[in-house]
Amino acid sequence: MQEFEFAPAKINLALHVTGRNEKNYHLLESLVVFANIGDDIAISEAKNDKLLITGSFAKNLDKPKDNLIFRALNNFRANWPKKLPNGLKIELKKNLPIASGIGGGSADCAATLRLLNKISQNSSPPMELQNLALSLGADVPICLSSKPAIMRNIGEIIEPIKSFPKAYIVLVNPNIAISTAKIFSKIKTPNNQPLPIINNGFDNINSLASWLNLTRNDLLPAAISIAPIIGQIIDEFNKDILCNFASMSGSGATVFGLFEDLEHAIKAAKNIDRKWPHFWTKHAPLISNNNCNYS
Repeated sequence: MQEFEFAPAKINLALHVTGRNEKNYHLLESLVVFANIGDDIAISEAKNDKLLITGSFAKNLDKPKDNLIFRALNNFRANWPKKLPNGLKIELKKNLPIASGIGGGSADCAATLRLLNKISQNSSPPMELQNLALSLGADVPICLSSKPAIMRNIGEIIEPIKSFPKAYIVLVNPNIAISTAKIFSKIKTPNNQPLPIINNGFDNINSLASWLNLTRNDLLPAAISIAPIIGQIIDEFNKDILCNFASMSGSGATVFGLFEDLEHAIKAAKNIDRKWPHFWTKHAPLISNNNCNYS
């Protein structure tokens, strides 16, 4: 038995900080999408539970026993005893940069939950699996489905986008790891305006870009104060008349540019690569509701 799962990169196209709750957690509203680039996970039966990490960014991760994947496995076992083999070998190929604002750890955790549920014959009630995901991290529930959606509050409210256009994204990370906690600690005014209303979704990339131009990433100023290169990369995208929209994802430091077609995305990625050859630069299609098989 060996099962495989893809953990696509999560991108916050817009991210508004709208307040704090009684536990002092920041409340968010974010349009979240996923790109057809990410980490790869495989699970097979073994004598004991173990995690093997390979890939370009493997050396930057915590020790396997401290990884969120192990927490997902242990919590799944605690919630549904005897649903899994006594020992599992989990292999993670880490292709995404660490602490980069594109949900690598959350996506890996969610992909692990999907695999564990598959191994147990999909026996976990969806809402209970969603609650388990939330207990592991704010971004994990939305990564379970890996489809375009609005995420609200601390991650527990997810509203799927009914219509999302075909689009391509260029991701650029300047090889700078930014602490999410440090970014949030710099926010002085947490009570900001919510996202603009979305009715039935977006017919094309132009309507998406028009909506995004009314939005913000409230974490961007703090991130630029730590890593000014983030603003420079955004400026570089904005010089390109074929770039429909550019901003930073999550708490950074990954910057994205949106494009209508693959040719223009490839051209933009090459331009960034020429200017900053040592940065991590990738292009990929976005995953829509009609194209969510990660193929």
